[in-house]
Amino acid sequence: LMRVNSLQSYYDASMALLDGQTRKELFPAERPILTRVRDQVPAKYGLAAKVQNSLVADGCIVEGKIENSIIFRGAKIGKNAVVKNCVIMSGVVVGDGAHLEYVVADRDATIRDTRTLIGYETYPLFVEKGSMI
Repeated sequence: LMRVNSLQSYYDASMALLDGQTRKELFPAERPILTRVRDQVPAKYGLAAKVQNSLVADGCIVEGKIENSIIFRGAKIGKNAVVKNCVIMSGVVVGDGAHLEYVVADRDATIRDTRTLIGYETYPLFVEKGSMI
């Protein structure tokens, strides 16, 4: 049981979803959660894309490296970009060569090419909705 009442607790709860056992406990097969369907094309992975221990939603375009992260619907991870230990929400664009660690990026934010944003596990960096960095 987790209480989500701050950016830190949201980040911790999100990262817990990367554990398979946690997902099984929250979403048991015998009690499915039914929601409105918003079908999009499947995630598209470029030839140089590398993804490890991450959840990537449909509609994403991944051309860089993602590790221990949650990527929401329609996000774009540019060429040679590195996204580690992050929560990237819907419509976020991470530019080519950008490097993000311990970042929570709210919807429709843009992180331009070659930008570096590094927070800490105990103090993740927050990128505001719709902002451009």
